[in-house]
Amino acid sequence: MVDTSPESQTGLPSIMALCLLCSGIIHAAVIGVHADSRVMVYGFTVSAGIAVALAVGVSRRPSTAMVFLVAVVEAAMVAVYVASRTSGISFISALKAKEAVGFTDAVCTSFEVVALFAAILTLVGGARLGRMIGRSLVPAMALVAATIGVPAVAQAATHTHTHAGTASTTTGLSADGHDHTRDTTSTAPIDRLAPSTSTTTHVAAVVPPKPFVPGQPIDLSGVPGVTPEQQARAEQLLTYTLIVLPDKFSTPEKAVEAGFASIQDSATGDEHYINWDWIDDSHTLEPNYPESLVYRVDSNGGRTLEAAMFMLPTGTTLNQVPDVGGSLTQWHIHDNLCFTPPPSRVVIGVTSADGTCQQGVKFTPVPMMHVWVLSHPCGPFAALEGVGAGQIKAGETRACDHNHGASSTFG
Repeated sequence: MVDTSPESQTGLPSIMALCLLCSGIIHAAVIGVHADSRVMVYGFTVSAGIAVALAVGVSRRPSTAMVFLVAVVEAAMVAVYVASRTSGISFISALKAKEAVGFTDAVCTSFEVVALFAAILTLVGGARLGRMIGRSLVPAMALVAATIGVPAVAQAATHTHTHAGTASTTTGLSADGHDHTRDTTSTAPIDRLAPSTSTTTHVAAVVPPKPFVPGQPIDLSGVPGVTPEQQARAEQLLTYTLIVLPDKFSTPEKAVEAGFASIQDSATGDEHYINWDWIDDSHTLEPNYPESLVYRVDSNGGRTLEAAMFMLPTGTTLNQVPDVGGSLTQWHIHDNLCFTPPPSRVVIGVTSADGTCQQGVKFTPVPMMHVWVLSHPCGPFAALEGVGAGQIKAGETRACDHNHGASSTFG
């Protein structure tokens, strides 16, 4: 039996209660971050409520049943987290793909692990161990909780991962150099866009067009033929990508950890990393799950994240692409690249005149679109140049948005 005397409650039960409270607060703080997934909102709301309730319960009366319940709940929470970061959870659509480990979620899970071990020690060690730990570790644990818990909650509140942006969306830089401002008036996620059936109308520019510069207000107005709805969708996708991409995939190492692999095209000056498992997943135009990432290669071999390349599922053609931003955004395919066979899938050349590969294989091309997180002369949705530009839909002219492009190669 667990000792419920006042003196015993200053030890392991206090540590349990502190860790449960911290994890519950963090779960509550990230609810808004996952506003694009109803399942995740419900999950974090329920888990936050359970954690706080258990914290109150174990602090008031740490009975054997209560401590055992803490152990079961925390073991389940840790198991779910480990699965989401190692393999994904197939029966939860928002967690099917493996997530990268972040500071906030790592801190939260650390609290849960400590609470789990405190519960186990309470069950097997009894009151004597509880009092001993109370005299030695509770003050230190409180200091640790304050030191890492507060920054974790702060980061959860500022690193917004909801779909954001309207025609009037503006963004700003936070202390970490990333864009975190969002507009909450738009709730329709980009990955649910359907091919357009509407007729675009001419939209006259009210003010001179502004070039896209990361960290400055986003204004993609001033392009003839682009409707306010198309402009809003383009700004939404660009804003959301600026928020998420540099945070999760700033380096090739982070990309590899998330399941990406280089196609070894760095000789072009831009190296593509592709997550082949994400091409046919349930996410479309979702910056948390970009099918491809583009890194600029400098003369010293360094890599700088410069764009996401969103790809549609296998079997989609250029006649079936969703209308994101009208003429602001243009889809293309790569129908002339030869790769080594799976699992390596490295570019080894281009097709011959008859469209076949003399060596390697040609994969079924799918429509793709770049969204730049660095300034580009042809705007934030520009295709690459040369061979990297790919092929566009027949009858279209290759787009170069000088209205919103940078004056230099990269700004």
